[in-house]
Amino acid sequence: MNARTANALRGLLWTVAILAAPAIFAATTSATVSGYVRTSDGEPIAAARIDIVHMPSGTAAAATAADNGAFYQSGLRVGGPYEIRISAGGYRDRMLEAVTLKPGTQPPLAVMLTALDVEEVVVTASPLI
Repeated sequence: MNARTANALRGLLWTVAILAAPAIFAATTSATVSGYVRTSDGEPIAAARIDIVHMPSGTAAAATAADNGAFYQSGLRVGGPYEIRISAGGYRDRMLEAVTLKPGTQPPLAVMLTALDVEEVVVTASPLI
């Protein structure tokens, strides 16, 4: 192979490498979790908090359910295990354990929270004179 052919081949290889680089880096390297939080009657629970913790690293993320109960969190590490805790005022917390995330979007989580059996107590007092 002469010098001219070798230079042309090197140039062609660099061009292919430069053009292929975006495709290589475009691979999905994170995971997304989405879903909805509902009552046992199927009503959405707005403002429910979803805490997502990657147990091996301790990395944590949080999402808040919208008015329709839907939530979304992206940029999560692939793999696991994860613990996902769903909480809302007036409801029992729900914990999902040993969750493993694949690259990209996961199937949506359908989470149902049960109402707490709390009786409201109102205390009134008059000032001491």
